[in-house]
Amino acid sequence: MTEQTEKEFDAYILSIRSDCISRLSKLPSSNDITYVEPRVRQLHYEIRMAICFGLHETAIQNCGILAERFLRDLYYSRVKKECDNEFAQLISKCFKMGIIHKKEREYLDTLREKVRNQYVHSRFDKITAGMGVRGRTVKFNSEKPDEMRKQLEDAAKTPLTDENSEIFRTENNRPLQDILISDIVKKQSAYLFISLDEFIRNKAKEIETGKFEDLTPTSKD
Repeated sequence: MTEQTEKEFDAYILSIRSDCISRLSKLPSSNDITYVEPRVRQLHYEIRMAICFGLHETAIQNCGILAERFLRDLYYSRVKKECDNEFAQLISKCFKMGIIHKKEREYLDTLREKVRNQYVHSRFDKITAGMGVRGRTVKFNSEKPDEMRKQLEDAAKTPLTDENSEIFRTENNRPLQDILISDIVKKQSAYLFISLDEFIRNKAKEIETGKFEDLTPTSKD
């Protein structure tokens, strides 16, 4: 590592330090989760630090992996063998066996369908479906940069109203999808991680005590 690289790295860390501390202070610790496999604790820690450093989409995708990894551990702790099914079938099997109850199945199915799969398969169109932003179209001559810059500055200073603006929808608008995704992942990553952490801690208590609640579904489920 060169001296210049060290300076750039130190400057970068200093610039994001306060934001990192703020984000980290709102997240659950990885050190006090008991009765989970090391593979679960390690990924939990990596997700926590990804959010801390602003790697929100990475954190979201790994939450999907963590959910499946932990559910496989729950299955193994109950039947003492691995499950060869994919995540969707694993969720269904755990529900039918009474390892998870109806609300937990719904939570995991939603996480798998609406979060994990859509980010893994880059379906930003589905994530941002129905969304839009209010704005206005500014026409300018790109051959006159000074004039273009002034037009953009003037447009930015003018408040948006129903008369001088319109709603731009995300449908078939990939640039707008990218803009919105950047904001969505910032809000979604911590919420998703915290909810998954709560699920893991609640289910880990069953492993700790060895007392598995009878969650075998009834006909109503």
